[in-house]
Amino acid sequence: MSRVLVLEAYRQTLTVIRSLAAAGWTPVLGHELGKEDDEYTAACRASRHLGGTVALPPSSAGTIYAHAVEEVLKNDSSIVAVLPVGEESLRSIMTREKEIRALRTLVAPSGATVSLCLDKPRANAAAAQAGLHVCDWKQVRDAQGFEKALAEVGYPLVVKPVDSFARVADRKALILDDAAERARLLPEWPGDAGILLVQSKSPGLRHNCMFHARGGKLTQRFESRVLRTDDPEGTGYGVESVSVALDPMRWKWVERFVQQLSFDGPGCVQFLVDGTRSDFLEINPRLDASVVLAWHCGVDLPASAVASAVSLDPSAVPVAAEYEPGRRLEWTLGDVAGALQALRARRSSLGETLRWLARAAVSSIWPSARMTWAWTDPRPTVLLATRFAGSILKVLVRR
Repeated sequence: MSRVLVLEAYRQTLTVIRSLAAAGWTPVLGHELGKEDDEYTAACRASRHLGGTVALPPSSAGTIYAHAVEEVLKNDSSIVAVLPVGEESLRSIMTREKEIRALRTLVAPSGATVSLCLDKPRANAAAAQAGLHVCDWKQVRDAQGFEKALAEVGYPLVVKPVDSFARVADRKALILDDAAERARLLPEWPGDAGILLVQSKSPGLRHNCMFHARGGKLTQRFESRVLRTDDPEGTGYGVESVSVALDPMRWKWVERFVQQLSFDGPGCVQFLVDGTRSDFLEINPRLDASVVLAWHCGVDLPASAVASAVSLDPSAVPVAAEYEPGRRLEWTLGDVAGALQALRARRSSLGETLRWLARAAVSSIWPSARMTWAWTDPRPTVLLATRFAGSILKVLVRR
């Protein structure tokens, strides 16, 4: 049976494993050497659908990581394709893109496309060129430029690192509604954050426009709205989402953007939507974390991406699936962890945390899909829940 090397263990990796197994592939997990017992690595290893594992260097190790993947492919002819799930493995793989593509099918956009997508200023410029609405933004490298950008962009605004792995004030992004909030949350230039993006704040909720494209043409589409995240300000990871009907205007923009980039592979364009207003947020050249909702709605993005990449016959590309709007995804463990983290960091009061936990409890009642749970494959979620409960117990005992 043909095997697919799936790189990196995240919560969405479980969906990738289940999707590929259901489509007749044998998923093999590439995980970090010595980290077999890490949270999501252990969860993926517990899946009944996993067909094997491969130990690799850290996914952030660049060419060292890429060379290790090359060696695996040279020594295992049963692997027909490589599917990077995380951004770090994707970046590292692209340091040896030509060599790896010469060995096997790489289920990912070209290195040039990946580079552009992961560079926020370049992605903003490309999105604007494709006709998407991009809020005013400035790229800053030092304290003087930071102060100038704050004045030019104006409040309310968002401050975020250009590098998606960097943090500003220990967060992915910082929302500053006025000068007083800036003085409280970010009184001086955060020199350890690297290059920053200062951008006008956009209202509305995040929409994930997930897709697969072949040769710059869309073959699969799915749209979801993020109702809540694990961050009080809404800048974190989604913990509750709902499927929505494809918006003609947003998808016209996505189609144009994908064609402009000659995009080939799985991806996701994110918008912040408020009524008829849709502001471009970012483009990810990989499967989105909420791909599980698409899969439960019948839009099988992981299997479609592999089937399309492996086949040279355009007629073999799966036809875009219809799906039902209003189906809901919840991530209870992430929801509760976010509430407790916000309380610990004093970004949420006790009353706000209790209301948050109550909302999480209500959301956990009969959703259409759960982030990691599957009745036919329960062990990964049982393992995750057991570990989470144990970590909370340890904190309580210490107190």
